Amino acid sequence: MNELLTNFKADEENEIRSQAKDMGHTFIQLTPEEQNQWDTAVASASDKWIEENEALGKPAGKVFEKAKELAKKYSN
Repeated sequence: MNELLTNFKADEENEIRSQAKDMGHTFIQLTPEEQNQWDTAVASASDKWIEENEALGKPAGKVFEKAKELAKKYSN
């Protein structure tokens, strides 16, 4: 089942990319160094969101970590 879903996701992503390219959109693949720069740049925004929501009694840190875990799991 997992393989079926993975293949579906890849096919769907390829179709969406193809349609976007046909519409004239450009895709840029970041190098690992560029990705690290973006990760560093946005880290403070995430930290601020977590801090503000934790102050309201929400489990923002746990939610954020789970979101990162799921993003990593499903981005491959």
